[in-house]
Amino acid sequence: CCLFQVQGRLGNKMWTYATLMALKYKYGYRVFMEESDLEHLSYFFKNIDQVEPIEKLCNGTNYPWHIFTTSMKILQTDKWKYGQFLQFHTTLRLLAPNINGINGWHLLMHDYEQDVRKAFTFRDHFVNGAKKRIARFTTKLKDKHKVLKKAKEIVYVGIHIRLRDATRDIVVPFGLPDLTSSKYISAMSMLVDKLETKRQKVVFLIMTDDPFMVQKTIMPRVRNKFYVKQAGSGNVNNRISVGLDLAMMSQCNYTILSYGTYSFWSGFLSGGPKILPAHYYYGHTSWINEVPEGNQEPFMLTDSNMPYDSEK
Repeated sequence: CCLFQVQGRLGNKMWTYATLMALKYKYGYRVFMEESDLEHLSYFFKNIDQVEPIEKLCNGTNYPWHIFTTSMKILQTDKWKYGQFLQFHTTLRLLAPNINGINGWHLLMHDYEQDVRKAFTFRDHFVNGAKKRIARFTTKLKDKHKVLKKAKEIVYVGIHIRLRDATRDIVVPFGLPDLTSSKYISAMSMLVDKLETKRQKVVFLIMTDDPFMVQKTIMPRVRNKFYVKQAGSGNVNNRISVGLDLAMMSQCNYTILSYGTYSFWSGFLSGGPKILPAHYYYGHTSWINEVPEGNQEPFMLTDSNMPYDSEK
C-alpha cells in the first residue's frame, strides 16, 4: 500500500494523484490519498476514480507505516510490494532536480500520459466557462485592433505568472533565479517573432496569482506591443477561479510557464508546445519548425535545466 499526504494546493494534489496512479498501474500497488484531497480533485475533474481514500483502509486501525524520504525508485523492488504500508513524506520537494533527477518521475509516468489526461478531464462547466471567457476577450481585442480582426488564424498563448509566493517558496530557499517581468516579455517577443504572419496573429492570455502586480509592472509594457489580455482572476482561495484559470490555460495552443506544479499542469493540459523558464531565461532558444527545442517531454517539471545555487 502507498499513501501520499499532500502539502500545497491543486497542482501538488494533481501531481500526487498522477504519481499514485502510475505506481498502481506499473507495480500493482494499492494507493491512497486523503478523502478531502480526492474530493478537491473531483470538484474540477471527471475521472478521479483510481486512487482510494485512506479512510477506507484505516477505519480507526493504526497500521505500521514506513515513512519514506528517499527516491521513489525503491518501489520497483519486490520488498515493498506486499504486506507493507508506505507513506511518502510531506516535505518531498516537487522540483526538477529531485522529481525528474533523483526520482526519475518522467520515466515512471512515460507509459501513462493518456491515463493522466483522462483522469484530469475538466468538468463541462469549467470548459464552457473558459471558452466563453476566451471568446469574450478575443472580441474585445478585435474591437481594439483592426489588424487582429482581419487575421485568418489566431494562435492563443496562455501565460502563467507566479508572483505571490514564488520568491518566498521557490527562488530564495532553493536558489533559483527570479523570473522578472522582462523575462516574461522576452518570451512573448520570442513567440511573436516565430509565429506571427500577415494571416496569423498571436493573442496572449495572462493568468497570475497576483493580478495587481501584473497590472502594475507588466501590462503597461505590453498592452501596446502585443495583443494581450489579463484573463485570469487570480483568486487562489476560490475554487471556481482556480479551475477557470487552469481551464483557460488548457485551451491555449502554446503556454509560457513559470515555477511550480500549477504552472506545470497548465502546460501539460494544454498539450501544445511549452515555453519553460529555461527557454526564455537564457535569452536564446533553438526551434524546430514552430516548437522550441528541448524540454517538451510531458512529465518534465518547469524548472528543468535552470541554474540552482548548489549551497541552498
